Amino acid sequence: MGMMLCMLNAISFPIIFIGTWKTAYEKPQNFFALMLLAQAGMMGVFLAMDALVFYFFWNWH
Repeated sequence: MGMMLCMLNAISFPIIFIGTWKTAYEKPQNFFALMLLAQAGMMGVFLAMDALVFYFFWNWH
């Protein structure tokens, strides 16, 4: 299940980035940085093999 969610995450975020590329944001670097942090947090949750790592990424995300 975790692998399928990782694949969905890895496929959906580039599509989101492409879809929002021409949108005018006040601070686009902040938007893209936070999107990448959200993706990293979700990947960490989906790939966690023990409760400590899962807890860290769940609270960080």
